[in-house]
Amino acid sequence: MSEQTCAEPELNGTRPAQSLTKQALTEQTLTEQILDWSREGVQIDRGERLVRNVALAGRYSRNGYEYESQALLEAVDLYEGKPVFLDHAGRSGHVRERSARDLIGSVENVSYQDERVRGDIRVLDTESGRTFLALAESESDVVGMSHVVLAERTADRSRVVKIHDVISVDVVVSPATTRGLKEGMDEMPLGIRLGMTLMGSYEMVLQQLDDQLEEHVGEVSANAYRNVERVGLFNENMIALAEREGVEVGLVFAWSYKDGVTGLANQIVEVEVEEIELGTWMDREDLPSLKNESDESTAGQMVLGQKWLSEEVERLRIECESLTNELNQARAENDCQLQVAEWMQQMEQMGMPAEAVTDLFREQLVATTDGTRRDELIRERLELWKRARRQLPRSSGRLSETGEEQNQDEEFIRLLKAA
Repeated sequence: MSEQTCAEPELNGTRPAQSLTKQALTEQTLTEQILDWSREGVQIDRGERLVRNVALAGRYSRNGYEYESQALLEAVDLYEGKPVFLDHAGRSGHVRERSARDLIGSVENVSYQDERVRGDIRVLDTESGRTFLALAESESDVVGMSHVVLAERTADRSRVVKIHDVISVDVVVSPATTRGLKEGMDEMPLGIRLGMTLMGSYEMVLQQLDDQLEEHVGEVSANAYRNVERVGLFNENMIALAEREGVEVGLVFAWSYKDGVTGLANQIVEVEVEEIELGTWMDREDLPSLKNESDESTAGQMVLGQKWLSEEVERLRIECESLTNELNQARAENDCQLQVAEWMQQMEQMGMPAEAVTDLFREQLVATTDGTRRDELIRERLELWKRARRQLPRSSGRLSETGEEQNQDEEFIRLLKAA
């Protein structure tokens, strides 16, 4: 998740320390999954291409934020007509730049019920739309909803007090997500939610850096940088991408960790994006360093080593690979279901009754990769069914021991007399 938020760690005495409780509310871009979904009431109408009564936002975020009820109530109109995409944007700093191929549909009929923002998703007849319908019908535990909003949080970053704009609603697939589109959960205690990012952990270091990044850039740089996003963290430097006058540039910072607080040096060096991609930024002689700041002892507080960074990159690579495999599998299953539905419609138009299409015959159609051969199987099946219907069963009299047909009544009387 990328977000631009208010933070002010004291670094080398160059920035006055401020109490978090005194910080003003700050607008932030939040991209996050929502925890509290409700199973009841969600309806999927494939014919109308509509998924009704989907929970779009709830009180508690997977990232530990609490949304105030008034903020959700006032945001109802903001969700109306907003686009729904499959998966998040490639880069969270460019959340408004989305590919049309990822578009699922749009949100309509939005309301606020039981502390949740709910709405219907009108699904387009696209690959992403069909994938979403298949995922929704599967009720898979790895499917969840997410949103990208411009919002205000309190100084301690624990509560969202106002949503200024809804940029998009996203359908995401994550093996770590055990709450689906329909699954509900009890409200999480505040202590558990805050414990999602543990104090003193590397995750907390990264979160603190992200929280202060954009505001820090605005305070120490005269350039108007926008959409600042961290893309790399090294022993002494942090790398970010940003936009300046419509041009993408790279920014290099020096960073530190002391007494549980991360900080960024006041010096920022702008580099070309190509330097970041090639790694040649490391060879520059003007890189920012904490040794240039007034308190050199802060440089000794570095806590993240190359080993951990390598392990983190590998973990993220494996997680990304797993997500990709899950999504590909879901798409393959959805494509198979769509093909079977098309074949069923084709056979119905040809006059084949439903009882003539057995499970074994469906398996034969799926296993046949040649479209021409599949059409032949369908025609042969239909012809065999018609022939079977024309050959009605016929009754006949019993045959005598000599092979001649006898009248059944006469035979019955004969047997009685013989007895």
